Amino acid sequence: MDKKITIGLIVLIATTILVSGCLTANATGTSNLDANTIQNKDYGEITTFQKIQENVCIEDGKPIVYLFSTTTCPHCVWIKDTYDSTMKEYMDQGLIIAKHWELDKMDDILTPGSDEISNAEIEIIQSLNPNGSVPMYLFGCKYFRIGNGHERQKTTAELQLEEKEFRAVIEQLLKDVENDK
Repeated sequence: MDKKITIGLIVLIATTILVSGCLTANATGTSNLDANTIQNKDYGEITTFQKIQENVCIEDGKPIVYLFSTTTCPHCVWIKDTYDSTMKEYMDQGLIIAKHWELDKMDDILTPGSDEISNAEIEIIQSLNPNGSVPMYLFGCKYFRIGNGHERQKTTAELQLEEKEFRAVIEQLLKDVENDK
């Protein structure tokens, strides 16, 4: 794709996200999995992520985990440190590939040197999130969520619930990758 078209798409996505704002809860405000809630005995339930496909997207044998956010969205700022530190822990162990795109800065803050969002990542945003709402999570192309699932009062306990669910989803992805071998 022509570089001007790619830059145009990036500007369009960033503008859409900035105009549409950010969300506190997922699209329905309740669990997307309901009867399909997955229980991970070590990490708890996956309750606020929607399962969107069976296969896990991997790179170099590792699940790819995304957060798309902006620096101006208060819900994105609230979850940033919890998401980043949890993902860095798993990345340091060599278990996942994680990205955190701050779309208004066009910066992947978890992967130094990533200065351009790929066409594949643009397609992910457009296909799953046509309104451009943030924060948007995609774990292994299998679990998806728009908004923070446990943020109500912006408490430490709610951040702990977010972290616990991030870990439950990652651990499930790791099991799925292992089972697919």
